[in-house]
Amino acid sequence: MKRIMLDTDACIDIIRGRSEPLEKYGDSSFCISSITRFELLSGIRKRKSRKLAARGNLFLGEIDCLVFDEGASEAVAKVRVDLEARGEKIGSYDTLIAGHCLAARCELLTGNLREFSRIGGLKLLGWGD
Repeated sequence: MKRIMLDTDACIDIIRGRSEPLEKYGDSSFCISSITRFELLSGIRKRKSRKLAARGNLFLGEIDCLVFDEGASEAVAKVRVDLEARGEKIGSYDTLIAGHCLAARCELLTGNLREFSRIGGLKLLGWGD
């Protein structure tokens, strides 16, 4: 079974009730990075919506969350240095998620294919194509 890490934007779509990110890859095993969990929790707390909190907490209670560990930090360092050497930096959290995904040997499901495509070796999946 294919293991797919969900990027934050895919999670947001799912929490909002859009099933497209999962429908296309329904026969897969899904997970998130603890970095994505942080981003989602921050967004939930900022918005102060009970409905959003309930849906977000339900999602976070169901999805497998991979802890950012030493292997992930090494992979992220390589990603960051490679991107900076080419002058193609991406957002800090995206860099963290991408490196974590590489370390966990997952494919990344994202709506942000343009940004993540700068990272060599990262297997990307989208749901809009």
